Amino acid sequence: MKEHKQTKKKRSVINFSEIKKRISEWIIFFERDLWRLSSKELTPRKSFLIKHLRVIVLALKGFNEDKVSMRASALTYYTLFAMVPVVALAFGIAKGFGLESYLESELQKALSNREEVFTWIMSFSKSMLETARGGMVAGVGFVVLVYAVMNVLSNIEGSFNAIWKIHKGRTLSRKFSDYFSMMFIAPFFLILSSGATVFLGTQITRISEDIQLIGFFSPVLMFLVQLVPYVLVWILFTLIYVVMPNTNVRFGGALLAGIVAGTLFQLAQWGYIYFQVGVSRYNAIYGSFAAVPLLLL
Repeated sequence: MKEHKQTKKKRSVINFSEIKKRISEWIIFFERDLWRLSSKELTPRKSFLIKHLRVIVLALKGFNEDKVSMRASALTYYTLFAMVPVVALAFGIAKGFGLESYLESELQKALSNREEVFTWIMSFSKSMLETARGGMVAGVGFVVLVYAVMNVLSNIEGSFNAIWKIHKGRTLSRKFSDYFSMMFIAPFFLILSSGATVFLGTQITRISEDIQLIGFFSPVLMFLVQLVPYVLVWILFTLIYVVMPNTNVRFGGALLAGIVAGTLFQLAQWGYIYFQVGVSRYNAIYGSFAAVPLLLL
């Protein structure tokens, strides 16, 4: 019996050392052997696997070395301070396209069960828009509004340049031209991505009732309609990856990154609206302002 226990203990020690050995082998493989493999010596399938494995390893390594998490936190901080000016500018652009009421309803949906925060953001943003009309005070208000939004975009560019290893930012003239373009394009795409599904879905349902053939294909059409917001957000994120870094970015790489980031953005938005599970826990700390930190996550 005693010998049996000793044998069992010995086996457990051997297994533990085997695990350590395996871990060491995997570390050596990812740090050294993975980069020594030649694609010419591998089958097409293995070559494809090794190529994409290298991309994943480089992405994870770059995520850590470039301090992406810290930069994202810093951008969240700037976004929090620029929230009212950004919303005010978005409402100004939406009003020009006749989409002001729709944007307001979407914002209210995002801040569901948080009427105080919604009222606070709406009152301050509309007050800022009113201030930015006519007279000297309006001129100052408009400058503050534009500066706040451009400051956020400038910090976004700084983060992208650091990740791309670009040490020189845009000139002031290029900042004005490029940032103004982004200020008008981004809200437009976000508004379209939110409203396209509802609008197109309603139109297809109405037309399918009149035309029998379209009614037969309506499930396929509705599936394509569900993809519209994703496609619009993919385009927006692709433009951000192409435009924001102060360097030439390969369109294929920007498109792939835009699809991944845009999909995650849409899923996070969907999850925030439908799974606000932890809101009650934050109420004790933030009160009625609890929706704002959650909205920024």
